[in-house]
Amino acid sequence: MIAGDVAALRRVLQVRPAAAVGLEYFHALAQSFAEACDMRFGVLGRVVGGGAVDALAFWTGDRFGEPFRYDLRGTPCSDIVTRRDVCQFGRAVADMFPQDEFLRQEKIESYVGVPLYGAGGDVLGVLAACDSRPRPEIEGLATCVEPFAERAVWL
Repeated sequence: MIAGDVAALRRVLQVRPAAAVGLEYFHALAQSFAEACDMRFGVLGRVVGGGAVDALAFWTGDRFGEPFRYDLRGTPCSDIVTRRDVCQFGRAVADMFPQDEFLRQEKIESYVGVPLYGAGGDVLGVLAACDSRPRPEIEGLATCVEPFAERAVWL
C-alpha cells in the first residue's frame, strides 16, 4: 500500500482482523496496521498504571515478538496518550525522542500511532507502526482506524 491512501488502508484493515477475536485480533490488527501503513513494525498496547504500556501484540515485520512492558516517558506513544490524538512523524523520529532506546536501536525514521479509547473516553491503549524509512503522513488516518480500534476497547 502507498502510505496516504486511506481507502487502501481501510481495505487492508478489514481483511485480516475481521474474524479474529481476543489476542488473535490484537495480533491481526498490529500486523495489518503496520502493513497497511507500509511500515515494518506494528504494536498494539494497553496503557497501565505508572505511565507504562503493556505491548500485547508486537509485529516485527516477519513474525510476532513476545509481549513486553515499556515506559511511556520519552516515547512517541506518550504523545498519543497525552494529546489523545493521532501522532505522525514522517522523518527523524528517533532524533525527536532520544530517550526511546528502541527507536535509536532500530534507526527508526517514521512513526504513526492512534489512541484506543474506552467507553468512557479514556485512552486505554495505543496502536502504532514505525519504520527505518521516512514516510509521508496519512491523511484521514483517525477516521479510517476508528472502527477497528473500537473492537479493542476491552484491552
